[in-house]
This record gives sequence, C-alpha cells and structure tokens, in this order.
Amino acid sequence: GGGGGGGGMHHESHQSSPQVVLQDELEKAQAAVEAAAQRIAANSARGSAVETRKCELQDEVRALQAGVGKMLWEATQPPALLPPHRLSLALSPPLPLSPSASASPLPLRG
Repeated sequence: GGGGGGGGMHHESHQSSPQVVLQDELEKAQAAVEAAAQRIAANSARGSAVETRKCELQDEVRALQAGVGKMLWEATQPPALLPPHRLSLALSPPLPLSPSASASPLPLRG
C-alpha cells in the first residue's frame, strides 16, 4: 500500500497576510536602494560623494521602514479601529484625532 501524495507548493496562497505582503515590499525597496548605492559607488570616483549619497539613501530606507512599520501596525489592528478612508488619510498630513475637533471646528485666533 501506499500513498504518496500531495505536495506542490502553491505560489499564490489565498491567505497572504498584509504583513507578509508589506515585508516583501520593504525587502524590494531595500534591495533597490542597495542596488542604487552600488551603482553610485561604481560610477563615482569621489568617495565623499558616495558617502553623502549613501546617507541620503539610508534616510530613504528609514523612511520606508517607518512607513511600512505603520502599515504593519494598522494591518494588525481590528478593522473597527481603522479609519474608513485609510489611503486618503495616509496621503494627507496627520491630523489630531479628537472627536470634539470633528464635531465642531475650533475658532481660529490670529
């Protein structure tokens, strides 16, 4: 008797969690930044210029990581706690979330 069986890894799993997707995005972004840094190092004869550019790229990576961290945190929250228009909120500058502010606008004093 015997049986062999199943196997076969499904490349597209239906339950790919937001965390996995976001981490994949972050890894891609970091790989792109590293590739850019290597290109700069290869194309530039001035070490100081490379270092400056590297710092800029590292800042970009940190910003990306911060953004992904925020998205990861949101992805782990129950939907009820998330604002309905998450994308538009992410694109606009953050506003203080106080119920009174949304109910009645505060008087502007010059």
